[in-house]
Amino acid sequence: YPEAQAYIKYRQSKDPALVAATSCTGEIAVLKEVKAAAMRQIEAQRSSVIDDLEHLRDLDLDVKRGGIEAVGIRRKCMVVKLNEKFILHSFISLADEVIPILEMSRKALKDYRQKAKKCLREGRDVPFSAYMNKVVLPLINQRLTLQALRRRGKLPQVDE
Repeated sequence: YPEAQAYIKYRQSKDPALVAATSCTGEIAVLKEVKAAAMRQIEAQRSSVIDDLEHLRDLDLDVKRGGIEAVGIRRKCMVVKLNEKFILHSFISLADEVIPILEMSRKALKDYRQKAKKCLREGRDVPFSAYMNKVVLPLINQRLTLQALRRRGKLPQVDE
């Protein structure tokens, strides 16, 4: 833990915007907290996405009947509100997708990578691919390397 704090301080001293993920368990904790915060925000809303979409459709009909000035501001507010909900839902999806991957074994990770490559060959997107490549996969490789070193007795055993 002190080494992780020292590393983060070093990275921040070079560029304060760079706060690197340091372990799978830490990243899992962050993702769980992000998901919980997103869910609290969604629960605090008075309406669901479907209700908002129906309201937006009704506003679009009002624009056609009564002109844009009367409804334009309300419509813009509704679009912003909907986009906020879509963003919150994407954070929940991110956590739901990535947490199981961060907990994968070496074999499961190999299977995941094969499925991801197949998706790319077929022209389909891999969900959260930039985050997966830059954060998740390096963390998993780090975890698996440390586990292998511990099994060989090169590092002391610790709880992850």
